[in-house]
Amino acid sequence: MSRAPLIALEGVHYSYRPDRPVLRGINLVLYEGDFVALMGENGSGKSTLAKLIVGLLRPSKGRVLVDGMDTRSASVAELARRVGYVAQNPERMLFAGTLLEEVGFALRNFGIADLSEVEVRVREALSLVDLKKPLEASPHLLSTGEKHRLAIACALAMRPRALVLDEPTTGLDFRHILQLAQLLSDLNRRGVAILLITHDMYLAAEFCRRVLLLHEGSLVADGPPDAVLTQVDLLRRCSLIPLQVTQLSLALNDRGFGRPCVTTASFVREFVRHIRAQEP
Repeated sequence: MSRAPLIALEGVHYSYRPDRPVLRGINLVLYEGDFVALMGENGSGKSTLAKLIVGLLRPSKGRVLVDGMDTRSASVAELARRVGYVAQNPERMLFAGTLLEEVGFALRNFGIADLSEVEVRVREALSLVDLKKPLEASPHLLSTGEKHRLAIACALAMRPRALVLDEPTTGLDFRHILQLAQLLSDLNRRGVAILLITHDMYLAAEFCRRVLLLHEGSLVADGPPDAVLTQVDLLRRCSLIPLQVTQLSLALNDRGFGRPCVTTASFVREFVRHIRAQEP
């Protein structure tokens, strides 16, 4: 798969008020095939960054490029064909009377008038999220987990190259979180780049291949999970609690345990290596 840049932020600043900057000089590149967690304390600028990427906001300074287009001059419709967006509390985005109307709304709104084409793409999007319901079913009668999948289907109907999700696991139990994570992994394997805003350290460690860390509007870390999520002091400064498996591996470090771990699987591998190294 090509690693061509898909989204680029160049020296991006943003302020809702002149005296209160939210983002400060963000330089960031996201690539095709990326599966990225965007983390940080409340108020660090995560949601603002997401809205800048999809064109709902324009940078106060610097520029945001999506597939080479400057978001300052591109329309929201043009951007939606490239980057899908699922806002916080996605079930609140649902308003239509049927699944066909809900998922097809953006398609019709952005100029696809052929009803047969709309239906084909609605069925395709619902299939991608494994939502097996009749097209005439009401979105409002779905379970919470199904509503989350439906909100993702609404974005996927535009066949975007990337998907930005803002805290999509809010209100979900662990089983539904795993189902959602598996869905995002499946979409990523199909070629959709994923930018996941989350506070869930487990989700970031187990499923994402890259972690971005925002603190007070600045990007303070960018790397693989085992490099970013083991920086305990930095995480705590960002109001994030290190994973228990990370804390345990660090506590064992003075006994020669080795590198800190962020997943159970990596801890077991390191533990077995450590035990074998002690054998005579």
